[in-house]
Amino acid sequence: MKWFKNGEKLYYTALKYIDQGNEKRAIDYLYAASEKKYVEAKCVLAFHELFDFDSKEWNIFLSLSLIDKIVFIADNFLSVDNIIKADRWYRFAIKRGADNIWSILGDAYEARKLWEEAISCYMNGVKEQDAYCAYKAARIANTHPYSVHHITIEEKVDLYFYAAKGDVKEAYEPVASFFEDGVTVDVSKKLAIYWNEKAAEFSVQAQFKLGELLKYDQPRKSRYWFLKAAKSGNHQASLEIAKEHIERNEIVDAREILSPIIDNADEHIIYLYSTLVEEEEREKYLLMASDKKSTDAYFDLYTIYLNHGNINKAYDYLDLAVDAHHVKALFHQGRRYAKMKDWDKAYMYFSKASIRSDKEALRMMAKYYWIGRGVEVDKNQALLYLRRATSEEDQLSRYILALLYLKGKLVVQNPMQSKTLFSQVKEKWEKYALFHLGLLYLSEDAEESKRCFERALSCGNSGAAWHLGYGHETNQWRISRMSEAVLNYRIAAHNGYPESFNNIGVIYHHGKDGIIDLDRAETNYLNAIDHSVIHAYYNYAVLLLQLPTFESDEKAIDLLKVAVDREFVPAMVLLGRLHIENQTINADKKEGILLLKRASDLGDVDAKDLLLETLG
Repeated sequence: MKWFKNGEKLYYTALKYIDQGNEKRAIDYLYAASEKKYVEAKCVLAFHELFDFDSKEWNIFLSLSLIDKIVFIADNFLSVDNIIKADRWYRFAIKRGADNIWSILGDAYEARKLWEEAISCYMNGVKEQDAYCAYKAARIANTHPYSVHHITIEEKVDLYFYAAKGDVKEAYEPVASFFEDGVTVDVSKKLAIYWNEKAAEFSVQAQFKLGELLKYDQPRKSRYWFLKAAKSGNHQASLEIAKEHIERNEIVDAREILSPIIDNADEHIIYLYSTLVEEEEREKYLLMASDKKSTDAYFDLYTIYLNHGNINKAYDYLDLAVDAHHVKALFHQGRRYAKMKDWDKAYMYFSKASIRSDKEALRMMAKYYWIGRGVEVDKNQALLYLRRATSEEDQLSRYILALLYLKGKLVVQNPMQSKTLFSQVKEKWEKYALFHLGLLYLSEDAEESKRCFERALSCGNSGAAWHLGYGHETNQWRISRMSEAVLNYRIAAHNGYPESFNNIGVIYHHGKDGIIDLDRAETNYLNAIDHSVIHAYYNYAVLLLQLPTFESDEKAIDLLKVAVDREFVPAMVLLGRLHIENQTINADKKEGILLLKRASDLGDVDAKDLLLETLG
């Protein structure tokens, strides 16, 4: 009879009543069995909370083992969002020896954003050596650090490592990132590659990461991973491959890589694509990029519309770029207000751009502090901005700084520092810097001076041609040729240096190339006179005085008078001598003495000697 009084007998009696459809009697027996701690009776009572006994689930339930029955009850309480009862039954299953339940319970809490409870479950799973629970706990700690207070960074890293070593694939990439970034472990590119290679079997992002990690050391292998990631739809990988083609100037290939993804690409890819298409298509893709809030697209649309004369539209896009703090846009906004002579606003925008190290804005800040626009004059502050612009490779600023050291303005005069800065100047200012280098080296290293002038001339500095010509004419160079002098003078003359006509005239006049040619000398003197070159008036007068005609003498006197009026001392001496020696029409010794005295007062030694000789 003892057997009949225990929980098992009561439980099976309850099952018989269930089969007979007598639910009330069955429930009474189930409660009685439960009071005798018969677990299966408790499970059936819990089942009855969830389902009817005539449901299809009843037969499934009866076929399960005891542990599976407990898990079945927990799962179904969870399905109706009764997390409290689900938690109780899952923990009951764990006590009865069920595996992997902590992970399920943790997932349930995680789905409800109950991070603390979820991580507590996962950590219990870790204690039972569940590597996947370690990954999940670490993931929550990583994603919701402010909701989880008891997981340190070091513990989080340890959890990821534990999961990865337990072959949880999802943990491979986080572990790889630790070795890339040096989070609680030493940076190791080799180990970062190792874990990314494991992840690359199933992760496109890991494939892309491998492309990045191998980019400089193993470019072929890097390209392999970029291509693999791109084929799997990774847009960043496509972007990297396109950039490689651009570096090799393979624009068509770059377009072919980006074209299939352009409709779904982000603003960076669309903007890059806009730089690869024909000019008439560019606006279309820039507008697409601007719709995705590309600041570079805003600025480029500004420049396009500005060039097309659509000023209002241009400034609309400039304002958008400025609002997005686009550096070049800030600078151009400054220029916009500078054109309007609104110096305060111009200064404000140049200042904002200069904070972001825009080299042109830094130079403009130097200028504004120098002359006091929008701010009080402060030469020291101007010098500071000029140095900053130079450090940002602004070539004009470097050139100006070199001039300051050359002239000793605001800084201690330092020709050596000036030379160093001039030698570093590039772009369109290089021709001027080379010209100054030629002048600096002229007195100490003639050949280096010549090389600088030749380089300056090759960059388009016509003034250098004059100095090269003068060096040949005066034998300053190791190998000097008068034909080279004439050639360089002609280059200078036809490019804005009319003084060179005078120099060519002197060469032909005095036969410095071995042949006197007065006709060519006259032609070149007259060309120089047309440009008011004062030396040419004097030299042509000398030539005319050599001709045995009355008309030439008269013309020579007129030329000398023009030169005298412009304070040209040699002309004063020569005209004074002609008066004293009675070699002019209407010679006037008194006038001659006045001219010699005037030249003598201006420091001419010959005039002083002749004056003393004349006055006895």
